[in-house]
Amino acid sequence: MALTSFDVPKLDTGHFSPEECLLSYDEYGDILKLSQEPGRPATSVDVGGEFWVRVVPESGKVLGFEIEGFQSHFLKSHPELLDLWSRDQGQGFAKRCARVLLDQLKRSGMA
Repeated sequence: MALTSFDVPKLDTGHFSPEECLLSYDEYGDILKLSQEPGRPATSVDVGGEFWVRVVPESGKVLGFEIEGFQSHFLKSHPELLDLWSRDQGQGFAKRCARVLLDQLKRSGMA
């Protein structure tokens, strides 16, 4: 069960470093994940129906992001990332995408 923004404290993005996040992409499911501390228990919080943020429920610490419909939907609404994805599906893309998601999270008022 995913928690809503009302179930967790204000999200803490201070420890999430775009430079250190790990990228994985499931082509079959069209799911992109950016994570730190893989395997650490966390819960997912929906951010405006566009992506999920993985957080530690007790503290609100952000551990990563998950984007369902990454190529089919998300990239279409983020053309600034589309060209980079076609050239670099590695750490360069992970850093840029993480920055975009952190900015969106802050603009949403959840962080």
